[in-house]
Parts: sequence; C-alpha cells; structure tokens
Amino acid sequence: MKKLLIALAFFTMMTAPQAYAQMKWRVVAIAHRYVSPSIDTKDSTRFQYSYKHDRGSSIMADTISFDSMWGYSFVHPAGRAPHYAPNGIVKVCSYDSVNRLTRIIESPSPISSYTTDTVILYNAKGLVSDKVMYKPGSMSGNDIVRQFKYDYDTGGRLAYYGELHYWPNNTPINFDVQEWYEYDSLGRIIFDSTSLTPLTGPSGIHSGKTEYFYDTSGKRTAYGYNYNNTTSKYDTTTIGFTTFDSSGLIIKTELYDNRYQTQGAPIYSIVYEYYPSRLLKKTTADYYATKKVVDDYSYNSAGYIEQHIQVQYANDTSRHNYNYYYEHYWPAGVDETVMKQRDITVYPNPTQSILNIKAKWKASGALDGSVTDMQGRVMMRWSDKTNEQYTKQIQLTHLQSGMYFLNLSCGDEYAVKQFMVR
Repeated sequence: MKKLLIALAFFTMMTAPQAYAQMKWRVVAIAHRYVSPSIDTKDSTRFQYSYKHDRGSSIMADTISFDSMWGYSFVHPAGRAPHYAPNGIVKVCSYDSVNRLTRIIESPSPISSYTTDTVILYNAKGLVSDKVMYKPGSMSGNDIVRQFKYDYDTGGRLAYYGELHYWPNNTPINFDVQEWYEYDSLGRIIFDSTSLTPLTGPSGIHSGKTEYFYDTSGKRTAYGYNYNNTTSKYDTTTIGFTTFDSSGLIIKTELYDNRYQTQGAPIYSIVYEYYPSRLLKKTTADYYATKKVVDDYSYNSAGYIEQHIQVQYANDTSRHNYNYYYEHYWPAGVDETVMKQRDITVYPNPTQSILNIKAKWKASGALDGSVTDMQGRVMMRWSDKTNEQYTKQIQLTHLQSGMYFLNLSCGDEYAVKQFMVR
C-alpha cells in the first residue's frame, strides 16, 4: 500500500482533463507468472521500461514522463496502442498534499470493463471514513460498485466497518457486511461481531462473533461463534490460537473446528518467519493437512518488497508457482529517495509509548510528518520547522500494537521508515 512501484497506466488517465496539479501520482504495477519488468533508461523526469518473459522476448516498451506538478504523460511508440503485461495488475495511486492516499485506479491486464476507480475520504481526525469504488458505466459517468465505511472509538481504533453493495444505476441496497470491534485498556482487541446479509439466496441475516483472551506467555485465544436461527443462540464453531514473540510479532496462528479440536487436527495453521530487520521473510500455511502454501518475500536495502514467490502444494506435490516482481521508482529520482532512508533513524524500535526521530535534510524548511498504519490510515500528523538536522520525540500511547510507517517530507525530499508498537 505506500510503496512506489513501476508500472503501466491506461492512456485515458494520462490525458484526462482533471489535471493533477495538487496531487502526487505514483504508478504501481505487479507483474507475475514469470513476467518481470526491467528499466531501460531513467532520470528525474521519466523512465522507459519493458516487460520480458524469462525466455527474453520483449512484449512491450513504453515511456512515462513526469512533469513538474507530479503529473505525467504516457508516451507510446509510434503507431502503437497501449499494451499491458499479461497476468499483471495495473494500478495508479494519487496522494494529497499531506501524502494521504486519495485515489486508486486499477485494472487487470489486458484491460477490461472491470477496471475500478476507488476514491478514499478522510474524517476530521485524518482517519479513513469512506472508500467508494466505481467502475466505468455503460452510459456517461461511472457506476458505484461498493462503498466501504469506517468508524472509530475515542482512541482512534476501528470500531465499525461496513460494506454497502450497489446494484446497477447506482442503487444502494442494505449493508451486506457489517463488523463491530471492542478493545481492552491496553488497546488489544477483545471482541468482534459480524453480520452478513446475503445478496442472493435465502433471506435473513447470518451473524457471527469472536471473543479474544490473552495469557502471560504471549498467546491469544479466540473463540468463534455462529448464530443459530433455530435455537436463537450462538454456537461455538471454531477455536483459534495466535502466538506472538516477545516483541509482538506474530509467529504462528492456528484455527480448529470445535468439533475436532480434541483430535488435534487444525483447520489451518500458519507459521511466520522474519528477517533480522523484522520484515516478513516467509509464511508456511497448512490447510486440512492436504494443502500447503509457501510464500517467500525479498526486499531492497530501503525495506521495499522486490519479489514475492508463492508455491502451492497438494499432498506434498507442487501444483502452482507464482512469481511477483516489483520495481520502485519516484518521479523525483529513486536513488536519492532510497539513500534518504539511511538518513532517518528511529528508536526505540520496537517501542511501547514514545518514538525518537533523527533525520538529515539537504536544507532547512517546513517539515510535514505523519504516522500511518498498514492500511494507510493516518494515526497522527504534525508540522515543524527544521534545519538540516531534525530531531523529535512523539507519543504513541494511543496506538494499538502493530506495524506502522513514519512519513517525513521536507521540500522536495520524502522518506518513509517502518516501526513497531508493542
């Protein structure tokens, strides 16, 4: 979500009348199944890329040029229409003046009628309040596909989530998914409930809830319940266990069908492995003891993902392999931005209540800072005047445990640092 990745974008967006003078646009693509993007040339104003199969055959070569307002134009080779990487996902993201994600335009490849355009809205505290997803309509304008609504408690934690489905002609129907969350005094989740209203099939609301309990050894137990319409009571359906290490990283999750728990056969279990930098290295998921999915992740020196390899097994036999390749580029020059990551120091990391920040900039000026969670929600924001050397201490007692991003911008420099709250 926040990582600037190379890619393609549709031609109509590049020439759309809503000039993006106040927006920062970042281009994102994920190429997979043995299709890897390579950069032919790049500088601070443009880059040219091509996608090649492993066997080396070039399937596209285009250029994206960036203007001084962080907009861009799409330059096609003479006589060619836009091309797209097969089996790729094409995204273009826009950010506002305080670097909040405000729009995501996405299409499968090759481009199809199911391209979506998602607009993201924020409340007065800077938290995401709505996401509205559109797709191109058959008439003028766009049709709304879904709307996602969010509400928070006084501590800024998610308290309500709802999905509103729209039929054609922008006609809303009832919320088909609603979720509620409660937390303890330490900010740990202790209860959630869900109601599902089917769009088709038998009418009625199907409800479920989960209760969470914590012990002193770093393990969380979750009891799942489904509502029984016949008895008008909740029946226990699943029991889940989540194990954390001493710093708060998840190292294992297990889920049992309540009927078979005594037999020791989980519905699924996932084991997590990490690099010394605390970035996720590998997950191994076992489902019903017959299917296994292994995901491996690698990153560049700045901590941004470069490759994700997934192997799916059935009865210990490899069935499907997927390779996802990522390239990261900033319009203002990627090398300078990646280098800037090394000039940002945060400590302690992980932390429980405070975070100390040290940074170096090319020149003094106005600095904007923010903390965002892994979903892109802004947890806090501030502005300062800074010299070339910048130091600050921020309070994090209102944040629940998890991974977060520190975002700093000063003039034309921008940097991101990941940290953890226990």
